[in-house]
Amino acid sequence: QTLSLPVVVIVHGSQDNNATATVLWDNAFAEPGRVPFAVPDKVQWPQLCEALNMKFKAEVQSSRGLTKENLVFLAQKLFNSTSSHLEDYTSTTVSWSQFNRENLPGRNYTFWQWFDGVMEVLKKHLKPHWNDGAILGFVNKQQAHDLLINKPDGTFLLRFSDSEIGGITIA
Repeated sequence: QTLSLPVVVIVHGSQDNNATATVLWDNAFAEPGRVPFAVPDKVQWPQLCEALNMKFKAEVQSSRGLTKENLVFLAQKLFNSTSSHLEDYTSTTVSWSQFNRENLPGRNYTFWQWFDGVMEVLKKHLKPHWNDGAILGFVNKQQAHDLLINKPDGTFLLRFSDSEIGGITIA
């Protein structure tokens, strides 16, 4: 028996994002000895967190992985939730569709497209600044406001844009 890593054939660069998501899901969640192409349609959020963190560190080439706070932010984004406790998501399942098919509420992109865009901008342009902690990144507009409200004038932070894939917002 011959084994290989998953392979996805694409015919245009625009399919790269979806292909990467497919390979990630297959690598992370396929059972050993499975029927070919048989992968679960849903996984537990903590399983996806582990896969996202491994992919993030490998892709960005950083020892600075995703923190508990980062994972809460990602859960809030994916599940359109306001809960700020990671434990609240422990038994929550994520479907392949939620991950890479359905657009996030009020957006024209999926969770994976947004997350992949974050990795791309960090890898290509901001890796040293991410590694040294200069980019806070995974905070929403309200969190940024709350963090900055009592800081001296001229204090700012960099966060990943909610509206543009691969965008950085200065708050």
